[in-house]
Amino acid sequence: MKTNFLSPFAIVSLFLMAFVFNSCKKEIEASSLNSERKESKKPSDENAKTCLYPTIESPNVGLHCSDGNGCGIGMLTSTTRHRVTWTVGSDCSPSTPYPNIAHYAVYKQTSIAAYSQIASFSCSSTAQWYASTLLTNGSTFIIVVKDSDSPASIPSFPTTITEDSFGYLYNVGGASFYYTDSWKFTKGTGAGASCGGIKS
Repeated sequence: MKTNFLSPFAIVSLFLMAFVFNSCKKEIEASSLNSERKESKKPSDENAKTCLYPTIESPNVGLHCSDGNGCGIGMLTSTTRHRVTWTVGSDCSPSTPYPNIAHYAVYKQTSIAAYSQIASFSCSSTAQWYASTLLTNGSTFIIVVKDSDSPASIPSFPTTITEDSFGYLYNVGGASFYYTDSWKFTKGTGAGASCGGIKS
């Protein structure tokens, strides 16, 4: 009688333990996969541990009667340029401004997955913008941002980059390069129209 009572109990216990173990294993595997995907686009330097690297937040595409960038000479013009604006956040808290100098490169699409650099600049402004005749009507662009590669280095970007089907960016030949965030956008029409005496 005692044996008959313990046998079904032992079988049910073993079944429950196997179910719990299998569930935990699946959860751990899923968690690891998500981490690898997230980390594949994140910087690998020490800044990743403190979340102190720049991100592009609240991006906007428009037109403006100026030429330059947020830390450059914003020249007023008689005709409109395409202008993009964004704020610079910090990865763990996008609403918290990035407190250091951020470095940017602007790339224009030249073929299906290839882009050539048309501009690069550094800026400490949280409210950032870039306007230029280089942002031509009907073209697609990518802006990448990063902090310094290391405290003593002069920031540099590849002259040509490629994009894979997942949106990850690479140097020519498929080598990875350091960047902390990117933004892809396509311009409409309107560049080159007269400002009508109003410099907005």
